[in-house]
Amino acid sequence: MDANINAFGGADGRPKKQVLFLVTQSELGGAQQFILQFITHLKKDFYNIDVAVGSDGDDSLTHHLANLDIPVFIVPALKRDISPISDIRAIFQIKKLISKLEPDTIFLGSSKAGFIGALAAKFTSYQLPVIQKLIQ
Repeated sequence: MDANINAFGGADGRPKKQVLFLVTQSELGGAQQFILQFITHLKKDFYNIDVAVGSDGDDSLTHHLANLDIPVFIVPALKRDISPISDIRAIFQIKKLISKLEPDTIFLGSSKAGFIGALAAKFTSYQLPVIQKLIQ
């Protein structure tokens, strides 16, 4: 852990923790509702939050997050159904997003996002804590 960031991030004027949430679909299913509820209970004084979603599903989650001023990134190749070519593309798209955002932690909120996101995180150039909360 960076010595300049305490366990709660930003509490004493220090930098906030950067957290990236990743979920496969943007419709309001179980994983998406969990992430939405979790995010609404995080203190914005302590965390900078970004959410990445796959291109499947309606935009329910995206609209709720927009109302909370949470940035949402679409990962075009991340889809619910198994597709080796799309899945490999998704790994590289997520890896690129991780490199761009440089999160302190990635929270993976569904089975597919958990698998693909964990692989993408492994391919980054730095150690990154990954939290996998598998909700069906």
